Amino acid sequence: MQKNPKFLTALALTALLCGASTVQAQVWTAMPALSNVPATNPSPTRAFWNNLSDDGANCNVGHVLTGISGPSDCTALNTRPAWLPFAGAPVSNYFSLDGQLAMAFTFRAGLYNIEQMGSLKLGGDIAGADQKWGYYTVGGGSVELPNTENFSQQVMFTSDWGFYITLNRPTGFGNVYSGDASSARQFAAFSYGNTSTSVVDGAARFYPGMTETIYVGLEDNACTAVGQNCSSISDFDNNDVVFAVTSVPEPSTYLLMATGLLGLGIAARRRRNA
Repeated sequence: MQKNPKFLTALALTALLCGASTVQAQVWTAMPALSNVPATNPSPTRAFWNNLSDDGANCNVGHVLTGISGPSDCTALNTRPAWLPFAGAPVSNYFSLDGQLAMAFTFRAGLYNIEQMGSLKLGGDIAGADQKWGYYTVGGGSVELPNTENFSQQVMFTSDWGFYITLNRPTGFGNVYSGDASSARQFAAFSYGNTSTSVVDGAARFYPGMTETIYVGLEDNACTAVGQNCSSISDFDNNDVVFAVTSVPEPSTYLLMATGLLGLGIAARRRRNA
């Protein structure tokens, strides 16, 4: 059977919408049962973000993103406020090499909506003013995001990018970055599926699909033992601030989609008339 060149062209254009060909991440792991038993530092026996919080309310970021209540002060109001976008199923996957270690990550270039999910009132620095956090571009500079509840900003990134947070403890340690393997435990990522990745300079690069959201929880305490200029060992609950990162289709993508669909329609019509 003879192939219609225009049909093949339209099909190829439509295929571009799927993004670059990447290897499915092998480090996305199904969400485990959550625990509120204190983990042993510095090597917890479960996912590093699933630790008992020691900063006011005992809700780790896992409780927030799954809506599962924990101890008495980790109520449904804390774990799933009405304004959170979790009317349906909770997140199903977290990003980690295994239950103990974190893997560094960045996002590919593109247009994103970054929403600081304040109002969680979980303790730490959520919507607070004492620590700085924001995003950085690989090979570029850092941008501090405001400590505003429900803050939302759309940003076009022309290179790979990730998150940073200024550590509260140990003092003088400065900023840590999600793309740095040595500080990856300060960041935890969650999604509703196995977002595609590739590995670049030892860090996973996320390739979220159009309108796909990845949730990132940050932890500002890096102490693994008392005596490092800190009064408490890090709980690594990763709830000090939580971001929702959504990939936004660019206008050129919409144009490409329209062109591809138009081509498919023309090709199908010509085949019917042949």
